[in-house]
Amino acid sequence: MYSSEVTTHASRSHLAAALALTCLSALTAQPARADRVIGPGQEDHVLSLFAPAGLGDEVVTGYRLMDVSIRSREILLRLDPTSVPGAAPRPLQVRLVALDEPLDGAVAFADSESFALVTDAQPSDSERAALEQLVTRVRENDDGSFWVEVATENGASEGMGSAALPYLAALAAVVAVVVVTVVVRRKRKRSSAVE
Repeated sequence: MYSSEVTTHASRSHLAAALALTCLSALTAQPARADRVIGPGQEDHVLSLFAPAGLGDEVVTGYRLMDVSIRSREILLRLDPTSVPGAAPRPLQVRLVALDEPLDGAVAFADSESFALVTDAQPSDSERAALEQLVTRVRENDDGSFWVEVATENGASEGMGSAALPYLAALAAVVAVVVVTVVVRRKRKRSSAVE
């Protein structure tokens, strides 16, 4: 065997190994993921959803907006009854969540441009009437501009996860076979060249 044949063969085996490693790294790579959040400094924007009412005002008939808590993917509201005829006064807990947020047993009531309005319990008739008014108010004031895209490094949906394991195992087996084949061929060629 000539020197140029050995060099070409070695180059091909290195190329095959590099290609296999590139495929392996592509399969296991975890791409950056964008997450939609309510950005900082959005307090006034959030409160404008309930305009012309503000915090402490009667936002819908029979309920005052008493608490607003802004989280990255949801807005928590507490509406306290001013007077609800025929019902025991209890606060109404409402969440405005991202439209793609899993509800995990919550009762979805309606959507606006940016949010799904949900409650954790089935509303009574009087609460349902208040929620309908709240939805109308939010829809009128929601311009769809609440979400900001932020890149995240880690997340449950990143990478291929356990679904990729059979493919990775198969790729590792192919790489092992290629490496063993190359080594065996080299040894055979060397031993035949010596004879």
